[in-house]
Amino acid sequence: VLAWPRIQEVLSAELCRPLAECYLRVSEIPIAAASLSQVHAAELLDGREAVVKVQYPDIAQVVREDLQSLGGLGMPFQGFQKRGRLDEYSKLIDDTLHEELDYKAELASLKRFSSDHFQFPWLSLPQPIETLCTSKVLTLTRLRGSSFANVCKAWSEEHKQTLGKNLLILFLDSLL
Repeated sequence: VLAWPRIQEVLSAELCRPLAECYLRVSEIPIAAASLSQVHAAELLDGREAVVKVQYPDIAQVVREDLQSLGGLGMPFQGFQKRGRLDEYSKLIDDTLHEELDYKAELASLKRFSSDHFQFPWLSLPQPIETLCTSKVLTLTRLRGSSFANVCKAWSEEHKQTLGKNLLILFLDSLL
């Protein structure tokens, strides 16, 4: 977890203005943290709740170096690979991680997914606040609710089957 003063620096630099011009408040303590970023609760200037996903500084360079190191690990197995699969897997991992590091791509993906799946009334998606999004910062409206596991405990078997069918349709639809 990155300390709050460093997060403030990243946010101000990425958004090109003081935080007070972007948010009424941003929680100093993250509500979630992962290997590439952490997420802070926030309140927008218009009073809506939001979450702010902040990429760790220099994480792109760290990932690049790690991928280069991993690429070298496959060298002893080059003679055993079938039809260039190690290279294919390495490229897939590289492409996926670079996509994960580009929050503008994540924003575009969310917008595309939202417009493609608006016909599912049971599906709620956070709305991006585009003026507060960069390649390293993603600000979204906050959706509150219960955990999926807790909600499902109270559902009937029929309700669970309906949800399963809807999720399968959503998944298959996203592949097309």
